[in-house]
Amino acid sequence: MEAGKLEEVNRILIQELNMPYVPEPYLTKFNELKSRVHESRGGSRKSLCFDEIIDLLQKDTTSQMVALSSLESMNLHRYQGDIKELLELNTLDDVVKKHILICCKEQNLDMTVKIQMNGSEVSVDIAQLQDPFTNPKYLEIYQALSETFEVNNPSMFAISLEVLNGRVFEAYPFWDDSLDATSIEKQVNTFFGIDV
Repeated sequence: MEAGKLEEVNRILIQELNMPYVPEPYLTKFNELKSRVHESRGGSRKSLCFDEIIDLLQKDTTSQMVALSSLESMNLHRYQGDIKELLELNTLDDVVKKHILICCKEQNLDMTVKIQMNGSEVSVDIAQLQDPFTNPKYLEIYQALSETFEVNNPSMFAISLEVLNGRVFEAYPFWDDSLDATSIEKQVNTFFGIDV
């Protein structure tokens, strides 16, 4: 593939992977494509050291994505204190903090951090974090949206799920109790100028 095309594909993949939520199987496919593009561009699968990751997390979105990708594949247990300090500094975007919390939860780190999130300090016990996509309330909303749209309007169902997942990620590491199927439907309808 031509170098210009590779750059364009890479740019699009980075843009897609930078979305607040990328559902499966797209996430896996996009990451596979990104790896192939990286290899085609002559890149190697170089592991970053933790200090390099910290530096990249302070930079632009593309650098943050590289850092978060490396962080996901790293054993975080040995860096638990460093991660706690990093999260407690108020220098990272909330989206980056949320991704770090997800990485920590996936590796079963057991620590409590006080972080700035949405302009206020919150205490997060990582061991107690719940997967919001298995929350009974999420499943209830998903089911309601499915019953409303999936058969008759699959495109509206897909958009509704994206909105729901975005709102869930926006509230993470907490749950937004105001979320319900009706509010998601109303938000989606506003995209199309539908007044309900």
